[in-house]
Amino acid sequence: MRLTVALLFLVVVILLAVAFFPPGQDDVRRSTAMVERETWYEFCIDGEPVFFSNDYDNWATATLSANALDIPKNLSTQAATWSRTLLKPFCRGRLLTRGYDPSAWEKARNDSMDHYLEQRWPVLKKRREAVDKRIDELEYYLRTHNVTDEGYNTLANYHTLAQAERRTLAIIDSLLDKTASGAKLTIRYRQAYTLLGEKDNETVKTPCRILSTDGKEGVSIIQAEGRKTPDGARSLYTGARLGAEERRRLDDSMRTIIDTLNATISYKNAHYEGELGMALVPHGHGIMLSPNGKRYDGMWRQGRRNGFGISLDSDGRVRIGEWEDDVYKGEKPTYTADHIYGIDISRFQHEKGKRKLPVSWADVRITHLGSRSHKRISGEVDYPVSFCFIKATEGTTITNAYYNSDYRQARQHGIRVGTYHFLSMKSPARDQAEHFLKTAHLRPGDLPPMLDVEPSAAVIKQYGGTKALLDNIRTWMTIVEKRTGVRPILYSYQTFFGKYLAEADDIKRDYRVWIARYGEYKPDLRLIIWQLSSDGRVKGFTGDVDINVFNGYGDQWEVFLGTDSIK
Repeated sequence: MRLTVALLFLVVVILLAVAFFPPGQDDVRRSTAMVERETWYEFCIDGEPVFFSNDYDNWATATLSANALDIPKNLSTQAATWSRTLLKPFCRGRLLTRGYDPSAWEKARNDSMDHYLEQRWPVLKKRREAVDKRIDELEYYLRTHNVTDEGYNTLANYHTLAQAERRTLAIIDSLLDKTASGAKLTIRYRQAYTLLGEKDNETVKTPCRILSTDGKEGVSIIQAEGRKTPDGARSLYTGARLGAEERRRLDDSMRTIIDTLNATISYKNAHYEGELGMALVPHGHGIMLSPNGKRYDGMWRQGRRNGFGISLDSDGRVRIGEWEDDVYKGEKPTYTADHIYGIDISRFQHEKGKRKLPVSWADVRITHLGSRSHKRISGEVDYPVSFCFIKATEGTTITNAYYNSDYRQARQHGIRVGTYHFLSMKSPARDQAEHFLKTAHLRPGDLPPMLDVEPSAAVIKQYGGTKALLDNIRTWMTIVEKRTGVRPILYSYQTFFGKYLAEADDIKRDYRVWIARYGEYKPDLRLIIWQLSSDGRVKGFTGDVDINVFNGYGDQWEVFLGTDSIK
């Protein structure tokens, strides 16, 4: 009996000695492990989880979902110590690491839930409106592109994500409506740990469960699945209260390891994932999400957007194209035979001074897209002319002497024809519309009439200012639409739309636009046709010809012909 007591006493003494004996450097090294800590929020109605979020405060940018698996968790990597205690001298896969007891936080938030919801309702409504606009924008781009265009697959993916987000927001909105009927909404702070290991040069992740959390000390005891300590690991005697050495090791958090090929950092108060340069700034491909919800997915150079990318603004606006030194330049198409090309002509294609220029409609093909800007072209430029707009009139007295002949010849050679009028500020728009309608051939199958508006700032000021100009446009378009049964197209240069149509939302909303912009970048507007050069070459014509491209491909062109052609 005495021997047994003595042996027990000796064991206790040995355990105490081992427990309080300072571990060596090798022991400390072998006791250290790496764990990932994930956190997220769970919203419950009457105690049942109904949706989840990775952000409690900012619903404008938070990921919200009815499925916890769809939430990108808030992730941190931190140090842990293989742990045992006097009462539990065998490790059995237990780890001591930084932790958080959410009970006080949850109580405070749930006690003020009514105020919380009052603040979140308008945020949720605004976000739903932005998502609706984003889907509309993305669908516009998808309609005007095909799978060969740069970024098409990324656009399609964002469209799928936006549709899923709209469905989720609608579900959350309906769930929150239940609170008005007396249902109780509460929130839970959720956290999970994963042990990080390595085997055969690959990362191995082992789920862990939380055994206990000391809120005062800010530590958790967790246990790896399988309750097994890895071979070679050394468990130390530790407790919930941390000694100086333990606190130092846990605070160190193993120093965040940045993978320059797949990094997650905070850059300019935004969340960035992607490639990094030497100075640990975005360089290469990466995705940045700003606190206001704006997202950029594309190429970077030394911390600035540079190259192809897609921008999704918090208000729903979408921009796709090229950036240069953080400035959006526009979409830079690649020209191929798949596009729908056309020309627009007037008397200048028939005369140069007093010399008459011959036109051979049987030979008409586009052979050059113009030299005023660099264009990305795939293959040889030898494109058919699918459409031709011909000037008929200007003001109330001018008529194109070649209009009738060009109209007849173009139709005979299978080219879709449209007719346009050049707006003058010197005569009433009503009289100009009548002059156009008396002169123009507007037959079934023809493209919609077009109004060419190109007054200078001085002319606009001289003849009554912006309001007079906009009223003239409205008058001409309304009269011609009523008489032809189709809405005319409005043609002008890009700065005109930005400067003068800012005061005419109805015109931008109600009419298709045709933009003249002689550069390598497509105009940053919704348009039906883009005039990309004024110095193109067309076989069958002598001299320069305006080259235009339809904003879309074959399928969209057929839809346009079916819906907008004169009946």
